[in-house]
Parts: sequence; C-alpha cells; structure tokens
Amino acid sequence: MTPNQLQKPTGSAPGVFRYGCGILGIGLALLSLFFVVAAFFDLVIKRDPKEVGVLVGMIVLFGGLAAAGVFAAWKFMRGAPARPNFELENRILQLAEAKGCRLTVGMVALHCRASIEESRAALERMALQGAANVQVEDDGGIVYDFSDLLPSSELKPRADERPVQLP
Repeated sequence: MTPNQLQKPTGSAPGVFRYGCGILGIGLALLSLFFVVAAFFDLVIKRDPKEVGVLVGMIVLFGGLAAAGVFAAWKFMRGAPARPNFELENRILQLAEAKGCRLTVGMVALHCRASIEESRAALERMALQGAANVQVEDDGGIVYDFSDLLPSSELKPRADERPVQLP
C-alpha cells in the first residue's frame, strides 16, 4: 500500500479533540487575563508594600498561563497542513531529470497534468525539503533547480526546450 492509498481514519474524534483543546486554550487565556488585569490594578491602586510580592507573583503566574492558553489555542485551532502528493512529486522528479533539472511552475502544470496552484505548492514544498533550489532569473521568473538531487552526468537540455511526454 503506497502512502497515497492509506485510508483516513473515520469518525470525528480527532477534530472534536483538537477544537475542544483549542476552546479550552481560549478559555484558559481569558480567565488568566482576568486575573492578570485584577492583580495589576490591585498593584497600581492599593500599593500596599506587603502585597506587592504576591501581586507580582500572580501577574507572572497568570500571565504565563494566559500565554500557554493562547499557544494551545493557536496550536489546536489552526488547520492541518496539506498532505504531500507523492505521485505529483515523483512526476516532477521525472520531469526534472528529462528537462535538465530546471523547472518552472508552468512546465510542471503542463507536463504533470496538475493545476498551477498544485504545481506551485508541490515545488515550494520540495524546495523547503531541500530537493530543489529556488532561483530567480534576470527577467524575474522563478526556476526550481534539481541539479543537486539528480546526477550531473545525466544533465539534459535546459527548461526552455520542447515538451516531454510522461507516462
């Protein structure tokens, strides 16, 4: 079974758990901020020397809890990253080998039967993983260079030559 054929788990437990933790994070942050504000105003208004240490400690404690709540909400409420399309990445590597290691988004979209957005996302993901180097041409065009990944003895024509048919 290839990674693209793995079945997604059924049920809504992971989503409910993630959003439940995110909502708890928001609640923790709001509750902690209430105590931070209350301790701050007590510190400013009363200014009793005996209570200064306790109030500063409360501000630090609840400020940290508020920060932890905001972080938890951010971590759990954000969307899951897109899963890589292994078939498209494989076709991109085949195209890079056939075209001399230099590809553009348009070339990938044309030859790999993918949309412009899918092609751009796949090329950027491969560049972030170190499979390609991003280069900016003199005219401002962006070229993804795969020469570090593929053997240099098999370099073929540049990216601006005729189309290659892939299976």
